[in-house]
Amino acid sequence: MLKSPLRLTRSVPIFTSPSTLCLGSAAFSTKSKKKISVQLLTKIKGLGEKGEIINVLPAFMRNFLHKENQASYVLPGQEPKIPVLTKAMIDAKKEELRQKNRLLYEAALAKKAAEATIDPAQIALENARARSRVNRSVEELTNLRFTEPNNTTHTTGRKITLNALDSFPPVLRLKRSSQTTGFLDQPITMAELTERISQLVDADVSTTDLEVILNQNGKSEVISELDFVGKYQLFINIPGQTDKFSRIISVVSSTLSPIEQNKLVRPREVKEE
Repeated sequence: MLKSPLRLTRSVPIFTSPSTLCLGSAAFSTKSKKKISVQLLTKIKGLGEKGEIINVLPAFMRNFLHKENQASYVLPGQEPKIPVLTKAMIDAKKEELRQKNRLLYEAALAKKAAEATIDPAQIALENARARSRVNRSVEELTNLRFTEPNNTTHTTGRKITLNALDSFPPVLRLKRSSQTTGFLDQPITMAELTERISQLVDADVSTTDLEVILNQNGKSEVISELDFVGKYQLFINIPGQTDKFSRIISVVSSTLSPIEQNKLVRPREVKEE
């Protein structure tokens, strides 16, 4: 028995009219791109300033701005959550900032021009003061090690005070070459000591303000120069103060070892009868 042949049917696609597609697409596009007005509760780079009313997509407001509490909805008949910042106010704020930056720029140019017209003598004086500050710092770190006599005069116009002596080290260490007997090749004079102390405290110190005492064999003697390795007592007279400022001076030889220096004893002076 022969089976009846299968009937093949062709599916015919159902086309919608172009007008329907266009209308549907336009309706969907219009719905997805419709923006709403929101007010920014904080400044967001690329969007606007705090208090400004902007237009954004509903999804962006719902999923980001509103969720992060960075914006609020602007509804008819409802007061804004914070004071509104209009475009005119934003432009005025930007203009104020531009004016401020312009004034700062002009002030910087004026300062640069003034520095370019400073008297060369003033520049030399400032450089000398800077070198003096550097030298004082180095001397403090090295405990004022003397290498050669200094005949220059250090004048600042400032009187010596207790505050100026705050930078004075507890032990003033002076270093100079000496003989094997312990006597220095060149004694440290009071004038040289005064100059170094003036540089250290950055104030004017005179020789009359200083008093150096040598304690030896149970006796104290005021000396006029430091000519032997060892320790001395330094007193500085401060104007307006009853008590004198006291420190220790330690004279060290640069040519003898510490062991050799510890064995040295200053010979007694024999007075002529």
